[in-house]
Amino acid sequence: MSILSKLASAQGRKDEEPNKELARELDANNDIDGIREAAENLRNKDKRIQTDCLSVLEQVGLLEPELIEDYVADFIELVFSRDNRLVWAAMINLALIADRKPQEIFDG
Repeated sequence: MSILSKLASAQGRKDEEPNKELARELDANNDIDGIREAAENLRNKDKRIQTDCLSVLEQVGLLEPELIEDYVADFIELVFSRDNRLVWAAMINLALIADRKPQEIFDG
């Protein structure tokens, strides 16, 4: 089942609680496929989905940074976005994994 329907924007909500709840669910179930789907949607054409997926990954990273460390290249790519909100959120995610992937971040 896709995680997209559980995102805040898909529910017409402006708060972060659905994204936090989804992150807790992904972490509790060690749902690697769901986390991968969130990472894949960082390139979604809909900025709301991108932002929500970054938020979900951030919340997962706060709980278990090792679950998002493989997406360092995706976060680095977003640092160069023209959308400041995406840049900011990508940098937060990079900060969560900086101690795990310092060389990749430095080289990025």
